Amino acid sequence: MRIGLLTDMYRPCISGVVNFVIAYKRALEKLGEEVYVFTFGDYDDDEERVIRSPSIPVKKDLGVYLGLDLGSRAKKICKTMDVLHAHHPFISGPLGVLYSRKWDIPLVFTLHTRYERYAHYVPLVPESLTRAVLDAYIPRFLDQCDLVIAPSQSTYQTLVAYDIDTPIEVVPNGIELDLFDHPRVRYTREDLGISPSASVLIYAGRMAKEKDIDFLLEAYAQALTDFSDMYLLLLGSGPELEALKGMAAQLGIDSKLRFVGEVPYEHVPAYLMMADLFVMPSGGEVHPLSIIEAFAAGLPVLGLRVPGVEDVIVDGITGRLTYSIMSSYARAMVSLVQDRETLSRMSQEARREGHRNSILRTASKMLELYQRLVDSGRDQGT
Repeated sequence: MRIGLLTDMYRPCISGVVNFVIAYKRALEKLGEEVYVFTFGDYDDDEERVIRSPSIPVKKDLGVYLGLDLGSRAKKICKTMDVLHAHHPFISGPLGVLYSRKWDIPLVFTLHTRYERYAHYVPLVPESLTRAVLDAYIPRFLDQCDLVIAPSQSTYQTLVAYDIDTPIEVVPNGIELDLFDHPRVRYTREDLGISPSASVLIYAGRMAKEKDIDFLLEAYAQALTDFSDMYLLLLGSGPELEALKGMAAQLGIDSKLRFVGEVPYEHVPAYLMMADLFVMPSGGEVHPLSIIEAFAAGLPVLGLRVPGVEDVIVDGITGRLTYSIMSSYARAMVSLVQDRETLSRMSQEARREGHRNSILRTASKMLELYQRLVDSGRDQGT
């Protein structure tokens, strides 16, 4: 089967969606499929079947480009696909609608993100207005697709609430387990100036407003007043990085923090494996890959009782869930790292759960759905 993945961003941009598309393409190829990525920019890499269309660089150093249409070469190849699968709803999504209709190709879309949490990125427009526009636009777009994928049950409920006619299927995200079973690199706590006997918390993700890292830093500062032999690693970069460093200094916790910055995805497992507990402060996710990655590395996760996060963490088994109350979150940090027996038990359960989320399983399920769409189109054509 010839499969076209449509995405607004790809390498060298680093994000959860980009990481998923990279892993998903590799998984589909391992299963014997011919997979193309249609995206934008002029990044020069040696990956096969990545078709880039002309675009305007927005943040070229971060791999962010603005494209308005597929280029002539992309169109020529795209029309030969058996199925198209869009991973963003604003550029590649509408282009998927346009060309799937023009060339009679089934279109699938995966809702990877709670887009209302990104309303603050629209300049000069009140967030309430941006959210109202999204509430009007998203269901209209979804109804133009042939199939919509929800990565979690809570996302499925969100999509059902839109009252769309398009069929919805739940297919959880997956990860490349080989990266966790056979890490490409190894790091030690000493590499970061941390005592081997200290407790280590870790967060991996974008340093951005919607990720609620400020909540994490304040809760961590509270936790240190009860238990000081504890460090926090922060992996990732983003628009709030410098502000968060300043906040850490104001809270007086900067000596206990390690802002590792952006690292190659293949190196993330090595950092996870040196920690005791993964902390997820976000107030809302779809099906966070970072939690699944933490599980695969044998890390229990401390998260909030919010959609997406509570779909993944089993409270008391693979981690701990608290309400969005800072003092509760801080107490949970301390109680978990001090209870080594419970942490060890959770670590074993987390690893088992992580290994149930192979990207190959996700890809196999999606192939079944693709084939159903293709066969349905053939039946209608006869």
